[in-house]
Amino acid sequence: MFKTMTTAAALAALTAAAAPAFAQANTVGVLDAQGAIRSSQAYQAAVQQLRTQYATQIQQREQRAQALQTELQQLAQQLQTAAQQPNADQNALRQQQAQLQQRQQAAQQELAQYDQPIARAEAYIAEQVQVQLDASVRAAMQATGTELAVRPEAVLLALNPDAANITDDTVLQLNQRIQSVQITPPEGWQPGQTLSAARQAAQPQQQ
Repeated sequence: MFKTMTTAAALAALTAAAAPAFAQANTVGVLDAQGAIRSSQAYQAAVQQLRTQYATQIQQREQRAQALQTELQQLAQQLQTAAQQPNADQNALRQQQAQLQQRQQAAQQELAQYDQPIARAEAYIAEQVQVQLDASVRAAMQATGTELAVRPEAVLLALNPDAANITDDTVLQLNQRIQSVQITPPEGWQPGQTLSAARQAAQPQQQ
């Protein structure tokens, strides 16, 4: 009995000692990094400027998308009607289906030409904000006492998701570090160049 009591007392002491440590170690934060970038004031303001600058192209794209959708729906309806005919020619149906698929691919490529300059500018905007992401995340983690940050898709269960999420805290830090960005990429700019240049510029300071 004495041995059992001694063991129980030891376990109780260990549990009491481990409780604060467990509480301190429970500092995992959930971070949507891309969401933080898109929610930053600099990104939001730049995208709004971008929408204004490309307003004509965006309107043309929407009009063309509607026209293409109407055309594709008509072709699909024609194929469906032909397939429902008694003794329908299967070879003709396959050719008609192939033509529909080709037209769908051509429509996607055509719309991509409208989207490309806007998507390229949006990527340039995002990268300029992303330059400050690492420092902002570190500051947000320090401010919230977070020791480990994970992506939302890595979370299996969170008893209090709002308390665990540090995305808004990261947005606040981003807003302090960068207020505005450029919306027009430099000539010949490619995705990744802004981040690469920022890392190279930071190396001498780190050394």
